[in-house]
Amino acid sequence: MAIRNNIQSAIGQIINKKWYACYSFLAVAEWFENTPYNGFSKLLLKNAEIEQWHAKQFSNYLKQRTGTGNEISIKAPKSDFKSAPEAFDYILDQKKDISKNERKLYALASKGKDYKTIEFLLQLFQEMVPKKKNSQHFTSKITFVKDNMTTGLHLNYKTKTKYTMASN
Repeated sequence: MAIRNNIQSAIGQIINKKWYACYSFLAVAEWFENTPYNGFSKLLLKNAEIEQWHAKQFSNYLKQRTGTGNEISIKAPKSDFKSAPEAFDYILDQKKDISKNERKLYALASKGKDYKTIEFLLQLFQEMVPKKKNSQHFTSKITFVKDNMTTGLHLNYKTKTKYTMASN
């Protein structure tokens, strides 16, 4: 069964959003390097890798179904922020938008009885569970920190220590 245009388009949008999120995480990580909260950059770099992996999975699936790739169109991410909470809001908004688009794709595939796409999404989501848990942990950390930047300094120290030790 050929892939429907609306599903192909939805997958293409997700691919672009995943790559944009990846580059945004990199830009925000770079921004944090020049702040007192620079330990967050390691956490953001890890999340950039996760978004890159997701983008590749969707791209590979689209190539498998259509024989061609997706036209990637990525705007430059925002890279200047007035505060850490503003930077956190920027990436949280992207994560929410991606999740909304993934749910939309699943609904389109279900409605169109595109069982190959449903199967792909279910397998991908199962593989993503450990990554999603890390992402949810990351999201809860930055949501909590936004309200109390003194706590942010404490978490920043833990993040920096944890990731420094893990990379040795």
